[in-house]
Amino acid sequence: MELKIYSLFSGSSGNCTWFKIGDLQFLIDAGGSCKAINDALRSLGSSLDKISHIFVTHEHSDHVKGLPVICKRFKPTLHINKGSFRNSTALCGALDPMLVDFLMADGTPVQLGEGVKVYAYKTPHDSYHSCAYVVECGQKRFAVATDMGYVTKGIAEILTGVEALILESNYDALMLKNGVYPEYLKHRIASDKGHLDNKIAARFGAYLAGSGTSCIVLGHLSEENNTPELALCELECQLKSENVPYYKAVENRCGVVENSVEIVEKVIKNAEVAPTNIVKTENFAVEENHKGVENLEKTVENCPKSADFGTLPVENSKSCNSFDKNGGFVENSLANVENCRKLRIAVASRHTPTMIFEGDV
Repeated sequence: MELKIYSLFSGSSGNCTWFKIGDLQFLIDAGGSCKAINDALRSLGSSLDKISHIFVTHEHSDHVKGLPVICKRFKPTLHINKGSFRNSTALCGALDPMLVDFLMADGTPVQLGEGVKVYAYKTPHDSYHSCAYVVECGQKRFAVATDMGYVTKGIAEILTGVEALILESNYDALMLKNGVYPEYLKHRIASDKGHLDNKIAARFGAYLAGSGTSCIVLGHLSEENNTPELALCELECQLKSENVPYYKAVENRCGVVENSVEIVEKVIKNAEVAPTNIVKTENFAVEENHKGVENLEKTVENCPKSADFGTLPVENSKSCNSFDKNGGFVENSLANVENCRKLRIAVASRHTPTMIFEGDV
């Protein structure tokens, strides 16, 4: 059975991932206009009238923007957490709840066809409810894991061994620190309810490579606080430090240059120069009167402590901001890498489709 997985576009302004498994086609998120999503699908030989299901990670506009029009015109089955649905005025005001399949992010599978199951797992993010999705097809698993402030023990265990995934690498810490965002917003982005930065994404990506993952596509890059070059360079450096064989996908359309290290050095040397972009809220739905700052302070005060579990020393909070490896992890990682294919890496384009996986299952 033929399987195709493409990120139609991914970034702070919109996210949408397309799955085609035999005759079955579905989306994870619809964070662009109906036209933009349909145009992207047509470039891949598909269209919205062939989409039978849409799974939603959470209620922020960069993940649900196109849903009201798409659901009215094409009537796919919508899968979303009930709290996310009720906390989205765009969805509540436009869609009949009776036509929505409300799901829990507890690992209960949604059966889409013979041998095809979709699982949702909760992620820590500044929304009413946010989840990562794992799609099981035959003996292989694929994932979409974005919008999480840190890598939880549960998410790490669930994503271990996936064949391919799109993994959040939202911001560069230095760009965020020296950028034009107000301080409260910088803290929210970097908090345990925010997004993954390049370093944590790279370290987690290297671990997944050691567990057998064959493709990592970095996604949900901030337009103001990151660049494809910086995100990919961080991942490359981490893979090289652990002797993980990899190659960069030639179909990646983000204009990644070979000499990524030089770009990093230039950014560091000019750290005091702040970007001139207009301040955006980075998908946090923050009102101009700064409501929510009190909640942020409570979140920071109650940050979970870091934890080291098994062979995966994932931080359970950004409070320590480290991803230190123990000897067991390094040994296991390198042993696994020797027995698996060379890792394919890419950065998802913010505007055009990027291939995550193509093949038979």
